Amino acid sequence: MIAFQIILIFTIGNIIRNLTGSKKLWTSALTSKKAAGVVTVGFVLSSFSAFAQDSGQSPFHLDSGLENLLLSLNGVLLLCILILLGMLRSLIRTLTTAKEGVEAIAEKESAWSKLMQKLTDSVPVEEEEEVMTDHEYDGIVELDNNLPPWWLAGFYITIVAAVVYIGYYHVYLDGNMQEREFKAEMAEAAKQKEAYLASLENQVDESNVTMLEDKSALAEGKSIYDANCVACHGNQGQGGVGPNLTDKYWLHGGSIKDVFKTIKYGVTSKGMIAWEDQLTPPQMQKVASYVKTFVGTNPPNQKEPQGEIWEPEVEDSGSDSETDTETEKGDENTEEESGSDQKDDVAAL
Repeated sequence: MIAFQIILIFTIGNIIRNLTGSKKLWTSALTSKKAAGVVTVGFVLSSFSAFAQDSGQSPFHLDSGLENLLLSLNGVLLLCILILLGMLRSLIRTLTTAKEGVEAIAEKESAWSKLMQKLTDSVPVEEEEEVMTDHEYDGIVELDNNLPPWWLAGFYITIVAAVVYIGYYHVYLDGNMQEREFKAEMAEAAKQKEAYLASLENQVDESNVTMLEDKSALAEGKSIYDANCVACHGNQGQGGVGPNLTDKYWLHGGSIKDVFKTIKYGVTSKGMIAWEDQLTPPQMQKVASYVKTFVGTNPPNQKEPQGEIWEPEVEDSGSDSETDTETEKGDENTEEESGSDQKDDVAAL
């Protein structure tokens, strides 16, 4: 009986060793809950077997000490058999689980390979002879592979996009082309420029005002003059309660800046109000420019001159011309002197 148990132990051990030599699988088998359960059952059975042997009578009438030793050895061997059987079962389950995992990974790889095959339409290496051509260079043979489906799909998409683009931008003209964008931006810039210049007009004062000669500006200045200034200065600037605006005599200066300042701040001591609260700076500039057009018109019924004669400031161009004339005369004198010197030299020879 003991010999049979020993042979059984070696047989199960060989089966386990042949199933796997992996340390992981051995550890998994030893830590398995079912293996622990088998060990527990083995202990119970071995105890029961020992109890059964003790309760019976030995047919060989062995000594009690030897009989107990054999019974204990029998129990240990039986326990080893049960443990090995539990480990064998655990190992078989572990191997089955590992095989299922490998199959799942292989299935995933197979799905990815199928997807890549559909996208690339590639020919396996072992089948490349079927698509080989006669083109060969330096040992490299050209293959007649099909164009990849992903590339063809992108090519067809670009064709469709080009047709849509041409129709949208060039046929129906719904798209905003660069030329139209440029024109729209330039129009917007012109509006912004006008708004900016309009804002600058309100910054006109007596220090930077200039004479306006634009007909539309002068016409607007005339309408302002007719509405506010005719009662004192006459409809032609000939004067009345206020001074004559057509002669060269001015009470407060006759430049465009002086006239603008007089209109803006007024002369309250002589009855002229300040117009800065009623007229905007551009309006005062226009009416001042219109008043300047009266000078030298000589209308009838002029009021007697008042103030001092005002003459425009003479520019430096006259003095510059005189300087140039003097320079030319100096050059002529120099040439005459050099000519006389040459004549003297000739006479000396």
